[in-house]
Amino acid sequence: MWYYSYPKYASMTELPFYLVGIGQHELQPYMAKPEGHPRDQFFYSTRGSGHLQIQGKGLELPAGSAFYIPAHMPHIYYPRGDVWDLRWVSCGGSGIGPLCALTNIRPGAVYQVKAPAVLDALLNRMHMELVCDEDYGNFFASSFLNEFILEFARQCGQLPAGGKEKGEEKSYEKSMAMIRDYVEYHFMHSISMQDLCDLLLVSPQHLCRIVKRCTGKRLTEYINMIRIEKAKSMLVGTDETVEQVALLSGFENCNYFCKIFKRLAGMTPKQYRLSRASENTIHVRNARSGS
Repeated sequence: MWYYSYPKYASMTELPFYLVGIGQHELQPYMAKPEGHPRDQFFYSTRGSGHLQIQGKGLELPAGSAFYIPAHMPHIYYPRGDVWDLRWVSCGGSGIGPLCALTNIRPGAVYQVKAPAVLDALLNRMHMELVCDEDYGNFFASSFLNEFILEFARQCGQLPAGGKEKGEEKSYEKSMAMIRDYVEYHFMHSISMQDLCDLLLVSPQHLCRIVKRCTGKRLTEYINMIRIEKAKSMLVGTDETVEQVALLSGFENCNYFCKIFKRLAGMTPKQYRLSRASENTIHVRNARSGS
């Protein structure tokens, strides 16, 4: 899998952090920049190995390695085999250099990333912002750059692990936050396992493991739970029929919707609507009587 995104940033160059490019390539090609790249770049790999030439040194890049190349620094990098899954962020702004100095991220150093999935979650979130809004997505994507660089430093061992929230546990929580945001936004539409795998760049097995660990539920159960909560709001706040509420909350089959609703809410959609209407009536009467 590979993608490149080069968003608009001309109006953002006065900001301390702004995104210039983002991407990944499962077979990163040979890249030579005798005059360097015009912007700072952060790289990390998940599979395969490569080689980096920078500051007169040749450095091997095993799987799970990361490196930083500041703007205008000459360099060459290339794969060592048939697979080299390399992810990268290119960025600018007055805050990049000072933040790298404070976190001791040095050019010409190779680091070993402890939990690349944590960086993947931030990378994918930036990418999603760019894809969803061509005109203004980079303003939102760039807001994650500070966090990305800090997490890059943490994963490279340059910052403390952050109390109890370490490595894989933090990775799962951040991935689950992305899943939650995606389901909350797309609940009305069909959501496939592959959609979420593509979002997080993980296998179906790992996706299910994330959801199970963070929620105690299977993926389908979790999605249905979100949809039923949305349906409850529609039943109380609108005059839509049960059939319309089923469709608007992402269920194509009304009978299946009613079955899932009763399982999770303990009553049918109609019963739920009536019970909430009765509760509201009682609250109004109590309020008027001053009790």
